[in-house]
Amino acid sequence: MQSILRPKLLSDYTRRTYTLKQPSPTYFNSLVRSGSQNDLEKFCDQIETNDYILNHIDCTQLLKRIPTERVVNMMMSKKVRSDHTLLTKLAKSCDSLDVAKKIESTATHLGTQYTNILIAMYSRFGSLMDCQRLFAKAIKTDPMNIWTWNSMLWASARHTNYEETYKIFQEMQQHLAPDDVSWSAILSTCNAPNYLPMGRQLHSQINEAAASSTVLNTNLIQMYVNCGDEKSALRMFNKMQQSRDQPNRITWTILLRSIASHNIDQALDKLNEMISSGIEPDSLCWSALIQGCKDSGSLTSASKIHQLVKATKDPIIQINLIDMYTACGDINAARHIFDDISNQDRTPDIWAAMVRGYANHGDAAKAIHLFKESQTKDVPFSEILSTAAINACAHVGWVDQAYEIFNQTKSSFQLRNYSYNAMVDVLSRAGRLKEAEDLIQEIPRPDAMTWTALLGGCKIHLDLDRGERAFRKLQEIDPVNSSGYVLLSNLYAALGKPQERTLIRRSMDQHSIKKVPGFSRIEIDGKSHEFFVEDQNHPQIQAIEDELKKMFGQMEEMGYQHNFNVLLRDFETQDDAKQHLCRHSEKLAIGYGLISTPPKTALKITKNLRICEDCHASTKMLAKLTEREISIRDANRWHHFRDGKCSCNDYF
Repeated sequence: MQSILRPKLLSDYTRRTYTLKQPSPTYFNSLVRSGSQNDLEKFCDQIETNDYILNHIDCTQLLKRIPTERVVNMMMSKKVRSDHTLLTKLAKSCDSLDVAKKIESTATHLGTQYTNILIAMYSRFGSLMDCQRLFAKAIKTDPMNIWTWNSMLWASARHTNYEETYKIFQEMQQHLAPDDVSWSAILSTCNAPNYLPMGRQLHSQINEAAASSTVLNTNLIQMYVNCGDEKSALRMFNKMQQSRDQPNRITWTILLRSIASHNIDQALDKLNEMISSGIEPDSLCWSALIQGCKDSGSLTSASKIHQLVKATKDPIIQINLIDMYTACGDINAARHIFDDISNQDRTPDIWAAMVRGYANHGDAAKAIHLFKESQTKDVPFSEILSTAAINACAHVGWVDQAYEIFNQTKSSFQLRNYSYNAMVDVLSRAGRLKEAEDLIQEIPRPDAMTWTALLGGCKIHLDLDRGERAFRKLQEIDPVNSSGYVLLSNLYAALGKPQERTLIRRSMDQHSIKKVPGFSRIEIDGKSHEFFVEDQNHPQIQAIEDELKKMFGQMEEMGYQHNFNVLLRDFETQDDAKQHLCRHSEKLAIGYGLISTPPKTALKITKNLRICEDCHASTKMLAKLTEREISIRDANRWHHFRDGKCSCNDYF
């Protein structure tokens, strides 16, 4: 007799055995692996399954073929309960908060022993209230279960901040000592320069606890990198190399990305050192180098990395190469990479990268044309791809086109926050603020980006009431978000409310909230030069300031006036305020470009923050005055300045 695992006979066998109400797990597994989709779904509907069957079949394969919600509904209708293994697989495949609630209902008999699985599941959907509910119950029953504590620490770390997570961490220490997972969770919340003192304090506590491992030391290096302290990260790395806790591929990758952002040659030297130690780079490692290059904006570095990975067909690396050239200002090179990928190898994410590239360079027409082309070539509809197209519309105010794409996406997917946020951004920039706020009401859990997009629109269109409302919502989610304070301060300044603006600045000081320092980079003859606001460290700073003084003198004669509303602090005199504005990082970078290159040479500058209105207006005039093309990549997009105009048409 032929094996029932052969698909040709399996369908007949299945039809003959529908009357078997409780088949063996062996038979069910054969159906899961080799049966037709139709037979499998009919069988799932008709069998009278039990705990034993579902807890002993290959649920990993079952969940690949049958939607998780359908499996869970079947379990609930037939009163099947999860065991530990099944619960783990269901939680991992869960794709919505509603399904998560159902999964929890199948595990109530397990008590609090496996609460960590449920907390991790709810955390993926941002449901911190459910995490806290389960955590409180579990800790009351068993305060010594470290898996429960660690799950809650990571949930808090992902969705709150250092302060809130540290409270849980301190409470945990009253019951038991933290392990590597615990330390890693709290370290992950120190992710910006203003958290460096807290990160150092945690490092001291780790040393006092004599805790050490490759994982823990790697997370310490990540913390220092995130906080902008590369010297400490390098010291930690060198210490690891001389200890029993040797760096692994992840450790090397973190360090390579940090170094590559400002010195690609040093990063490539480190790469060779890594290979010599016996660790080969993988796609994540290459992606980290590429990301570092994107951060630096160096085209020279981009070309070097591209040569090293030119032959790869890894879609992750191809996507990163397109993003890299986009970020470094060469959209044509990005398009060449896209065109060199065959149609059958172009994943939706690769299409999205190219659409995103055109959008970031202000060419919404090409972005939307490419998006529509993807639909004619049977590219699977993707939420990431459609969101890239919506973002392209945001840069030019194409509200109707954005709505059309958004509604198409909404009918195909259970939307994630990034899709909603893209549409909120479109509406907010276009001044349709009530529509944007109404749309936010549809979002199950608006995040910080949601309210920042609305607040940004309120600042552009001077809607104070709605702006203050958005700021309060943003504070509830992310109380240390400096962007919200800066936007509201600028809104007050634009509306002529100096007292309110002063109160905002005082509130920032009281809560130790600092605006992320702005810096800009310009590459001259293959060497990157970095400038901070009011920078005095560059060896040619005097010549740079003299050139800018001359340029701004000519501009003022032509009618240019500085925009003092962008200032976050007061100055004693207007001349002091002007001097400060003339020392914004991108202006210093432009000044260096003017004295270091022949007349009419194009300049490319990258900066970490959004360009302010004063720098935007002055760069338009500088481009006209010097007859140069000046391109600046800010935190949102590229601005190409030519003959007194910007590619964004002042829509930013």
